[in-house]
Amino acid sequence: MRPLLIVGTTSGDADLTYGRRREDIEVARVPALPAPGAIDRDRPTVIVVDTVLLATVHDPERRLAELARTCAIVGRGQAWEQEPSVGLPASLFTAFVPGGASSTTMRSAVHGAFRHALALHGERRARREAERRRRELGELAEVGVALANERDLSRLLTLVLSQARRLTTCDAASLYLVERGDDGAPASLRFKLTQNHSRPDLAFEEFSLPVDATSLAGHVALTGEALCIADVATLGPEVPYAVNRSFDHRTGYRTKSMLVLPLTTHRDEVIGVLQLINRKRDAGAVLCDAEVAEREVMPFTLDAMEPANALAAHAAVAIENGILYESIERLFEGLVTAAVTAIESRDPATSGHSARVAALTVGLAEALEQAPGRYAGVRFSAEQLREIRYAALLHDFGKVAVPEAVLVKGAKLYPADLERIRARMELLIAREDQYFEAARADRLLRHGQYDYERTIEALAAGRDARAASLRSFLADVECANAGDPPYRDDAARLTALVSRRFRDGRGNEHALVLPEEAELLTIPRGTLDATERRLLESHVAHSYRFLQAIPWTRQLAGIPEIAYAHHEKLNGTGYPRGLREAEIPLAARIMAIADVYDALTSADRSYRAAASPVLALDILQSEAMAGELDLELLTVFRERRVYEITSPERWIAAREARVALALASDAPLPTRTAAGAQRPGSPS
Repeated sequence: MRPLLIVGTTSGDADLTYGRRREDIEVARVPALPAPGAIDRDRPTVIVVDTVLLATVHDPERRLAELARTCAIVGRGQAWEQEPSVGLPASLFTAFVPGGASSTTMRSAVHGAFRHALALHGERRARREAERRRRELGELAEVGVALANERDLSRLLTLVLSQARRLTTCDAASLYLVERGDDGAPASLRFKLTQNHSRPDLAFEEFSLPVDATSLAGHVALTGEALCIADVATLGPEVPYAVNRSFDHRTGYRTKSMLVLPLTTHRDEVIGVLQLINRKRDAGAVLCDAEVAEREVMPFTLDAMEPANALAAHAAVAIENGILYESIERLFEGLVTAAVTAIESRDPATSGHSARVAALTVGLAEALEQAPGRYAGVRFSAEQLREIRYAALLHDFGKVAVPEAVLVKGAKLYPADLERIRARMELLIAREDQYFEAARADRLLRHGQYDYERTIEALAAGRDARAASLRSFLADVECANAGDPPYRDDAARLTALVSRRFRDGRGNEHALVLPEEAELLTIPRGTLDATERRLLESHVAHSYRFLQAIPWTRQLAGIPEIAYAHHEKLNGTGYPRGLREAEIPLAARIMAIADVYDALTSADRSYRAAASPVLALDILQSEAMAGELDLELLTVFRERRVYEITSPERWIAAREARVALALASDAPLPTRTAAGAQRPGSPS
């Protein structure tokens, strides 16, 4: 763009040549002094002013001061003026030409003013460049912080593409990640994500391509060197790589300029490729057809490549960290799953309990975001939900320290105790036969055949009655042991049962159960006596100690305390510390509801039938009304139907979805999740 000289229409310099050639400088004649906003700041400009031109504005000195910031000003005196008059602000002039001066003097003054105008123009350009650099550095710093703070790999890749497009004003972008073989060498490139401003609704599928020179992304991944192409249509046969134009042919999109950058780590390993497509003059332009693309798309210049390279460096570090973080997450998830599997393998009846409690706990925590009342607006972040989930998965971790006999005890008597009682009954029944034979022999020796048949019949009837009584007693013991009606929670009936004695054929009395057996059979509720219950309840303290020994990250530091408090009651009757409502973490109060619900509805208990969801919710309601559980949380649990998360249909569907996702991403498969829960009256 040519420099501009502005002179008044009344000036007498119509024939003055201000440049070496007339076309070197554009001359504009104006009837009035122009406003500062009318001056093109990107064009070196000189204004020649005199008293006539200054008279066209109300405050000439102020107007000249504003113009002097962007233009060079040459003052020109009238024929009688040899120096600036009082009306001319000489301090703002680059030069002053007296009236009657020669054309050579005037030309020299104008040329000198243009040198000043060029200096002003260079200064403005330098300021703009410095401001652009400062802005880019600020934006890159913000992008770097955003990338560093994002842990989720999927969101991180989306952020990389959106920021790259914003910084370079390009229309589309794609991102590939390097897939490595067993030897650690790059095996292929995985097309992971794409964005297109002009085609935002186009679906895409992931695919892999080889790391070789046949494609742009493969060539960059192989060589580690960037490619900048002004127009992909001009690529000739001399280059080894080619552009896949199938997308353009299928959609009518015009791919023109491209910048393909390697994502290189600090170890000089290429972990991915960033592909930027169609840099636009106007970031908001929609490339609806090839004609618009030809008009709007421009090459990636050095100004665009510098921030793109800087962003690629940031992105490489962030993606490497994201992949590492994701692999650590998978590893930790596998360790947690293995720990839960090990715990539940000691008690097959509780298999799947921890996974279901975790699902219910997280579901209730998420439901609070839209809950009314006391918990309105409570929202757990993704990190907090992960903390809650891990706490729920590991809440029974301390069971590894509980004696297995107590852990798997499914009846009041241990199997050996019941077998001993059975053997005792069989022995007593056998002794009845022995007493019968002894009495029969004695009758023959004493009385011979006299009235023998009638006497033996009476002896046999007595034997059979006593044997039947023993068998009936054994059946009652087995019924009471399993907690079946009519002995379930009936203390008087249980006491009467264990108090029964038996008189043998010789008239001697026997206690049918030993004192230690009687103590177990008369357990008022559940299958555990006080000592066993304390042992089982100790799993909470063991869980806390084990979990506290793990060096959790700051985001997961609350796991031990949440697991420690999940058996506490709001009224202080829980264990192990007897905490009250204000002392119990919200996450632990949520988990308590999930834990009890799954215990009640578990379907694989040999010693009792599973409660229906309706009955289980009624039981939970009773406990909440008694001040044990949080009533408002339970209301959300019921009204938002959170309990349906672990219904068989939804549970199977969720598992199938997890398996499909794991197969697609090569992640570890979820573990078996058979139904299971705690035994009634005992902690999970």
